[in-house]
Amino acid sequence: MATVLLSGCGKQSILSFKSPQTHQITLLWWWMLAAASIVFLGAVVMLTVAWFRRGTRGLPFLGERETLTEGLVVLFGMGIPVVALVALFGVANLYVIKNSEAPDPRTTALTVVVTGRQWWWEVSYPGT
Repeated sequence: MATVLLSGCGKQSILSFKSPQTHQITLLWWWMLAAASIVFLGAVVMLTVAWFRRGTRGLPFLGERETLTEGLVVLFGMGIPVVALVALFGVANLYVIKNSEAPDPRTTALTVVVTGRQWWWEVSYPGT
């Protein structure tokens, strides 16, 4: 039991970044967590309002129009998630991946080529 408790006592931390690339990835992760939290809290608020209004018909402030209800289902069920995912995808591709690419092989002192095979890794060092 003591081994399990002491195994997490090292200096490693998932939140401690050491390079600009890992800083970019950590920042993207925090933005994704914030977006997911907002969507989750919005769903919880809507469920809470629905639970408190379970005896009344229609929507608060909007009444009993069926087309409006269907539109809100489409908006909250498809529209907002699509916009959130496209925005996060755009930030990830345009900002994070672009800024965290590997350096040009001609600019480094040592180049390592790693090829994944079915059951093993093939590692070679061109130029040595």
